[in-house]
Amino acid sequence: MCIGGIEVKNQIKHLGFTLKEVADEMKIPLANLYSLLKTRDMKLSTLAKIAEATRQPIEFFQQDNENNHRETELLIGNMKSTISNLQERLLSLEEKNERLIKEVAVYEFKSRT
Repeated sequence: MCIGGIEVKNQIKHLGFTLKEVADEMKIPLANLYSLLKTRDMKLSTLAKIAEATRQPIEFFQQDNENNHRETELLIGNMKSTISNLQERLLSLEEKNERLIKEVAVYEFKSRT
């Protein structure tokens, strides 16, 4: 399971902790915590230390990540559907535009004669 530092950072803030408080609880410099939170795939051991520092079960961080993943997948599906609908609409408008151009050309031709 891939748990990114950004998600963990957001969860820490959601819990009401500052990153400084968490770093102090972990007994590491704040700069080190910032480095840990920049990773895209956090080690389970690091996540366990953060969970301990925030007095949360490690599952708290994993569960939210799974929910975020599901929400992201749903959003991607909705976006793909919207893009498909917009592409169809664009094609329809392009076809309508071509018909109008032809009608204008015919009208202009008839107007001259």
